[in-house]
Amino acid sequence: MSESKHTPVAWLVATGATHEGRETYTRHEQRPPLCDAEPIYAPDLAAEVERLKSALTKISGIRDSMIGCQKVNWSEHVYPLVAALDAAGFEGASYEVARDQIGTLLERTNKAEAEVERLRAENDRLRAKLGNSPEPCAYCALPADKLLDCHMGFPGCPRADDMMLCGHFGAAMEAAGLRADLDAERRKVEALRSASVDSRGWLVEWRYHGSVQWLYLWAVAGGGFSFTADASKALRLARREDAEAVLEWARDTDSRRGLHSSTFLVTEHVWESAALASTEGGA
Repeated sequence: MSESKHTPVAWLVATGATHEGRETYTRHEQRPPLCDAEPIYAPDLAAEVERLKSALTKISGIRDSMIGCQKVNWSEHVYPLVAALDAAGFEGASYEVARDQIGTLLERTNKAEAEVERLRAENDRLRAKLGNSPEPCAYCALPADKLLDCHMGFPGCPRADDMMLCGHFGAAMEAAGLRADLDAERRKVEALRSASVDSRGWLVEWRYHGSVQWLYLWAVAGGGFSFTADASKALRLARREDAEAVLEWARDTDSRRGLHSSTFLVTEHVWESAALASTEGGA
């Protein structure tokens, strides 16, 4: 566009000052007298429209060719498309820049895929943690201790699927079974302990030269007690502290009689009572 074919729409006059390293100007609608001014021309819109229409016509022809061929050819389609865009003023990036952008897109894609995998793994961990927690079911609000009553079946319901996302689910189920078995055995032991009031007791034990006997009360014996090798005939005490008190009494009694009592200690014993025997026999 030459200056003679267009009328300026404004004029710029240099101020002589700079701002951030760039020259500054004042704008004037009329050309100022007695000073140099740089004209500003309006763009030729009609010519611009014709240029863009020409580029679009070329692009449309390239499109029709690709559709007709059902393929893309570099010589017939890609290069003419680049030329049409350049002619319209849309200069694309160079090969090196375009190649770098493709690499950036690949990196972004790979990073996005890695983030999706991380979020999926985190979601699986959270589902497994919630599924194996004592909280009610997140799907049907069934209490955790009523899982076997699930109308969808357990395993087989969504919560069971969540629970099995945990890598330790099998080991946890086995541990839970072992804990249940251990609790059952503990209840049996407690039942055996309380089966009879005389099935357990504390005895005062006497050890002398490898011999082990237990204290029992005998009125005709010196001091009122003696020792027997039959634990069932020994004096039984319900509490350890009671047995320790009898031990001190026996030791003091022997000491007053001038006897050395060797080793005295208290030990807990369990006897099979009639009730205990019937329980074991029916097992």
